[in-house]
Amino acid sequence: MSNGETKPTQRNTQMSEFFPIRRSERKPKTTLLQERQKEIEERICSGKEEGLMVCTLMTQYYRLLA
Repeated sequence: MSNGETKPTQRNTQMSEFFPIRRSERKPKTTLLQERQKEIEERICSGKEEGLMVCTLMTQYYRLLA
């Protein structure tokens, strides 16, 4: 290598350069619960209460069923 020869450069390549990274499309449980809560609140505020039902549980508590 002392005669002016250069060492060939090695290129460190990642697999992600050749193939796209596969990510999960599933949403976390907390995100799903937040979206559902927001949807229910929007339906109540807009006055579209179709599909919603109020139930009395143990004569003290009220629950909104969607």
